[in-house]
Amino acid sequence: MNFYNFSLLANARIYRYNSDEFVIIFDPHLSDPESIAIQTQALFRETPVGEVENQSVYITLSCGIATSKNPASLLPNARMALREARMKNLPNQYTIYNAPELFEQPSFKDNEWTQKFRLALEEDRLIPFFQPIVDATTQQIVSYECLARIEEDGQFITPFHFLEAARHSGLMSNLTRVMIHKAFKLFSNNNACFSINISNEDLLTQDFINFLIHKQKSTPIDPHRITFEILEDIIISDANHVPLQNLHILKAMGYRLALDDFGNDRSNANRLESIGVDTLKIDGQFIKNIYQTQRNQDIVESITAMAHKLNIKVVAEFVSTQEEFELLKRTGG
Repeated sequence: MNFYNFSLLANARIYRYNSDEFVIIFDPHLSDPESIAIQTQALFRETPVGEVENQSVYITLSCGIATSKNPASLLPNARMALREARMKNLPNQYTIYNAPELFEQPSFKDNEWTQKFRLALEEDRLIPFFQPIVDATTQQIVSYECLARIEEDGQFITPFHFLEAARHSGLMSNLTRVMIHKAFKLFSNNNACFSINISNEDLLTQDFINFLIHKQKSTPIDPHRITFEILEDIIISDANHVPLQNLHILKAMGYRLALDDFGNDRSNANRLESIGVDTLKIDGQFIKNIYQTQRNQDIVESITAMAHKLNIKVVAEFVSTQEEFELLKRTGG
């Protein structure tokens, strides 16, 4: 029989954070965080939580540990540590994240935007804007990209101001789900196609897939009308296979995938076909003033030729002048 010294947690407080996430707060001077994580994981590893058809059922537990003199840093740092533990793609992992105090203490501006974003979620002021995607040949609108904005005092704030605050505070999945909920509601009344950005955080667990299944039941929309836009770091990383597995599940469910900001230094075309990417969105830095820069023209032509060879559609971002539009038409973009 094994014994676990949980008297160290006598002064701890435990909270339920999400459906399968809990937060334990305690004084690290009174209890050793690493020892607690090891003992807690051992308890769940060796103790069944029930039986199904006379078979014992066990659960695994991953832990993210953070310490800080700044209480506001604890939860974001713990979630960062938890994400790193999950990325090991092994059960019963724990990671400790103790950033230097200089980095643990967010600036006043960062704190301000984190609070603004939380309040916008609570007050339902996260608004989807819709940017048309136009076919270069027919010049007809073929889809709409859903873009998040925060409404504040009659003004609309772009993600440039709040996206990092959402990421650092662990609220990226909340942003995604609000956008999906509102887009589904709007586009259920028509037959238009639309795209929504999703992040690596959305794909780290099965929760996002379960959310989509529930959303499809409550607001039925043909999945082929919906494109999820992802960034390249999701498909080129070898650290965690869960996001890639979930991308395959999304494809099997009928959703389409677009790779955003393609063409920067991290670009890697090796996995495009295997994952089933439907669309490449060329990074806007290569489109701006493309008619004046031969290097950008060569890059766009190369990407377009490769995409067409793989039967992948190409979308050029930030086309803002007639000259850019005409040149892109000639390259076949």
